Amino acid sequence: MEGWKIERNETLVNYNVKNLYPSIPIKQSLDLVEQLLERKEDLQQVTDWSVTSIMELLRWMFSLTYCEYNGKHYILDTGPIGLGVTGEVAIIYMEDFQIRARDDRFPSLEKWWWYVDDSLLKCPINQAQQILEHINSIEPGVIEFTMEEAENDKLAVLDLKITIDRKTKKLKFEVNYKKTHTNINIRYKSNHPPYVKNAIIKGFADRARVLCDPENLETELNNIEEVFIANGYKLEEITKSTRKESQRNTPTEKTTPDRGMINLPYVKGVTETLRRTLQKHGARVVSGAKNKVGDAKAMAKQPLGDKQKQVVYEIPCTCRNHT
Repeated sequence: MEGWKIERNETLVNYNVKNLYPSIPIKQSLDLVEQLLERKEDLQQVTDWSVTSIMELLRWMFSLTYCEYNGKHYILDTGPIGLGVTGEVAIIYMEDFQIRARDDRFPSLEKWWWYVDDSLLKCPINQAQQILEHINSIEPGVIEFTMEEAENDKLAVLDLKITIDRKTKKLKFEVNYKKTHTNINIRYKSNHPPYVKNAIIKGFADRARVLCDPENLETELNNIEEVFIANGYKLEEITKSTRKESQRNTPTEKTTPDRGMINLPYVKGVTETLRRTLQKHGARVVSGAKNKVGDAKAMAKQPLGDKQKQVVYEIPCTCRNHT
């Protein structure tokens, strides 16, 4: 995208798949997976399983996509939400969809950027709606797209806010925050280890450096400072966590042996001291919360409140594919 030049008659469009995972046709998707496995020459170097065994396991997993609603059991014939492998299968299916979508009438589809259910396309302004109609005609009733065009030469895609500079014909990038974003993060006074809090700030700063153009970076780093000050952090701590990568990761000579990792419950004022002492002797220390609300619930002898039925989305259909 950085090399894109946007001409005066062109625009940016975000085509988004509605309900991607539940819309994926399972049989067609698994057939694509099988074709890819059969063409993989080094498969036996990756796994001892045969293509037949892998596909039997996948088809068995997707055959268990049933649910209960109002005392009846239903079988879903589309991608279930929550099954880990659904995401990978969906990506394979949508890559094939992208290839099938190519059309000589719309050369811009040759460079169609994707991430899961979000996509970005540079196309002539007068073709944006035509392309939407075209891609919605490939799997009608199965894969349906919505369209969001750049407004005032600005478009949000995932964590990116993209601005079209009409003078230079280039794109400028900065971090995008949704309208529902509240700037609430882990409070400074919360019972978390200091290294966890520092890592969160560092993550915000690293994201800014990856996404922002140089002229937008300082503004975003200042925004990060304001956000974490509002969450109770001191400016010195924020500055320390947002230092440049080259300064933060200065290599040091290792003088102690690696004695493995120790998981300790976090107790403020105690765990920090133990962590420093153990690190001197080569032990890596991680911490987790000692007591959680879920632990108390799991230990209760009686259910906390009335037991509820396991309910998933009601899916009106006429297929009668239920038992």
